[in-house]
Amino acid sequence: MNAFHPRLSFLRTLCGVALLATGLTRALAADNSVTAVRTADDARVAALLAGDVPKVSAFLSDDLSYGHSNGRRDTKTEFLQSLDGAKIIYEGITYEDRQLTPLAPGLAMITARARMKLVNEGARQEFTLRILAIWREESGNWRLLAYQSARVPEPTAAANR
Repeated sequence: MNAFHPRLSFLRTLCGVALLATGLTRALAADNSVTAVRTADDARVAALLAGDVPKVSAFLSDDLSYGHSNGRRDTKTEFLQSLDGAKIIYEGITYEDRQLTPLAPGLAMITARARMKLVNEGARQEFTLRILAIWREESGNWRLLAYQSARVPEPTAAANR
């Protein structure tokens, strides 16, 4: 059969359009998931700052693994208990940068640097964190599945000279 046969040319064009549409659909889905995860993360941060434990809970997966910068790891229940008992009171969370990356359908990652202001067991603290957070879509809602942070060393007076 000739390579320029009209039917073969039409099939090649149709396959090309299908591949392009699939790529565009995936790109749009990735854009939508990035927007949805950013919105969910913003709402989670607002709920933390407001001390609204039920709202915070709504953004956390039941399978949550929450790693604090001091090495302690909490389950969802343990993390919520620390908020409900006012063991940790968040006063300020300011992202200095935040990157969102779709990993697979229903799974996204946030890497960020954030300035934190909080009261931890009565002691006021202010520091900068590097954050890695994994979000999973569960029953149509984005929920925080895993969180790990590490403190960024504060600049010393000698480093500022």
